[in-house]
Amino acid sequence: MRPCFSTRYSHINQVAADTQTWEQSAAFRLEQAVLHGAVKFYVRNDGLGFSIPYEYYGVPHHYEPDFLVRLANDVTLLVEIKGWEDDQDRAKHKPPAAGAMQ
Repeated sequence: MRPCFSTRYSHINQVAADTQTWEQSAAFRLEQAVLHGAVKFYVRNDGLGFSIPYEYYGVPHHYEPDFLVRLANDVTLLVEIKGWEDDQDRAKHKPPAAGAMQ
């Protein structure tokens, strides 16, 4: 069982943490951003089923960003927390090839 932390400004009342500090720190900063007017609301993308397709060496994959954040300007920001970025992580940011991932 993962530790959970209460939220005030998320649509879900708990943030489930995968690490000892990173998700908790992000949730704390997002809560502060709501208080300062930079963020309207956010949610930890845990068990919501929201994933993004990408391709790595021609093999299709999906990843789930850690948080979905609605900024004050109504733009939705996807937040992925990483300690170290490798080649496969960088592949997540490349646009799909034409006709890929259909």
